[in-house]
Amino acid sequence: MKAKMLAGIIAVLIAGSWVGNILYYRSGQLQEPLFMNHEIVTASKGGMVDLFYLQNKNAGKKVTAIQIESLPTLRFDLTEWQSFSHQTFIHAAGHAEGDLQPGIYTEATVYYNEGLPKKVPIGMIEVKDGEGEGNGALNFNSSGGSSDGSGFLSGRLRRDVVVEEVETSISDKYKPLLTYELKALMPGAGELDPIRLPESFPQGTSLRVDYRWGEQDPAAGLPTVFKPWITIRSRASDGTERIDTYLIQFSLYLTEAQVRAVVRMEAKP
Repeated sequence: MKAKMLAGIIAVLIAGSWVGNILYYRSGQLQEPLFMNHEIVTASKGGMVDLFYLQNKNAGKKVTAIQIESLPTLRFDLTEWQSFSHQTFIHAAGHAEGDLQPGIYTEATVYYNEGLPKKVPIGMIEVKDGEGEGNGALNFNSSGGSSDGSGFLSGRLRRDVVVEEVETSISDKYKPLLTYELKALMPGAGELDPIRLPESFPQGTSLRVDYRWGEQDPAAGLPTVFKPWITIRSRASDGTERIDTYLIQFSLYLTEAQVRAVVRMEAKP
C-alpha cells in the first residue's frame, strides 16, 4: 500500500514538473512575430529602409515576406541579426529597385509561413523627395560609428560660409536620446575645437559632428530603431542658403533580459 502511495506521489510530482516546464516554455514564446518601433527617414532616390522584428526560434509563425503597399519597388531581404534562448532578432533590409513615393508610412503587410498576411504597425517611415543631399557647402570626407552608440561624420568647406544651424530629423519625443556637437578645424590650426553657432568659416575649414546615442528605457515599451538625418545649414557670401544632409548611424542590439521583458509585455492582456 505504501509503495503504491509513493508511486502515486512520484507520478504527481513528475506530471507537475512536466506541466510546469510546458507553462514556462510557453511563457517565453511570442504569439506571433513582433516588429519593433521604427523612426526612419530616407530619400526617394536610392532609399533604404531597415526593419527589425522578433520571432520565435522554433515553434510558431515565421515571417516569409514584407511589403509596404505604397512602396512597391521596395524589396526586403530577411537575415538573422541576433539569436536568443527562445527568439531570433531578424533584420529586414529594404532596397528600392526604383524611386520611392514621398510620404509617411506607418504599417507593412507581413506574409507568414502559416495563415493569412496581416497589416502590422511599424512606427514611422518618412520618404523625402530627392537624394538626401542639398546644395551643400561641404565636401564629405568620412563617417564612422561604434557599438557603444558613438559616431562621427566630417567634411571640408568648399566655400566661405556662415554656419547657422545643425539639426536632426529625430522627433521631439526621442531627442534626449541623441547628443551631438559640431567642431571645426581652421586651415593651419592644430586641433578640432567645439563651436557655437552662428559662426563664420573660410573655405578649407574642416567640420566634424560627433554624436552619441543614449540607452533606451526598457519601461518605455518596444525598442525603437532610428535612421535619422543630420542637417548642417549655412549661408554663402552671396546670401544663398547651403544645406548638407547626412545619415546618422544607429544599430540596435538587444540583450536576453530585454527580449524576455518584451515577450512578457506582449503577453499581458
